[in-house]
Amino acid sequence: MKTQKLQKTSHLLSVLLKAGCIIMGISIILLAIGTLVTIFIPLISQERFQDISDTLSQIVPAFTFSQYIFFLVCCIGILMCIFFILYHALKIFSCIGKGVSPFTKTTSSQIRKIAAWIIIYGIISLFSIFKISFASFLLCCLFALIMLCISLIFDYGCTLQQEVDELL
Repeated sequence: MKTQKLQKTSHLLSVLLKAGCIIMGISIILLAIGTLVTIFIPLISQERFQDISDTLSQIVPAFTFSQYIFFLVCCIGILMCIFFILYHALKIFSCIGKGVSPFTKTTSSQIRKIAAWIIIYGIISLFSIFKISFASFLLCCLFALIMLCISLIFDYGCTLQQEVDELL
């Protein structure tokens, strides 16, 4: 009975994560296209570049053109981290939703990948224009460490499940 509930909940979560991956993927593509257009406009038309530069100085007076591009690249990096975190969580919950045991090497590997992307997210946020505090970076690292410990727990559960399967 509880495994059915786990499967249904995991399936629902995998559908939500898939929708999140699609939204993040579209956002990354659109932001990357916008960034590339903004970078290459000065090469195509100097007048158009001046119009964009004037508009940017009115919207965000503290940003120069290079700071604006750096900001867009950081946004793309952060969205990519979120995308990969959602993607690896999707792989975990879609397997569980199909009835596969959660205690597999694949699950623990996916959890470790999520932890790595959380650390990358914290690093990008720390060195970007977002001015994230060092305490927030430490919180990202702590959360990644917790995820790594959970992956070790899943490794141990995988070993126990293999032993039980061998006995049967």
